[in-house]
Amino acid sequence: MKNIKALNIYEKYHFFKTHIGMFISHPTYDEVVALLEGMDFASNNKLLKGFNEWVNQKFNIKTAFAWSALIKYIYTDEINSIYKLDVEIINKEDTDISFLFNLIDEFLEE
Repeated sequence: MKNIKALNIYEKYHFFKTHIGMFISHPTYDEVVALLEGMDFASNNKLLKGFNEWVNQKFNIKTAFAWSALIKYIYTDEINSIYKLDVEIINKEDTDISFLFNLIDEFLEE
């Protein structure tokens, strides 16, 4: 394993995702979002640049919500009542945190 300082931002994200308990003992969605936003800021927005637009496009929504709020609304189905939509692509066996990580992974693969 490389020194953590020698990792690029994508390697750091993967390390965080796979070792989340090292950073947050009892992670909540909001704590994970805060850490991801901090990682993104520290990388001059390299990690999540364009992610907000990507989430809007993926779910065919046009909103000014931040990606963190939008993903939470989609996960909890609140987006359907806000926008009168019928978004039903959530695997409820996933936690909100794993749903978030799955979306970020998909975004980074593109």
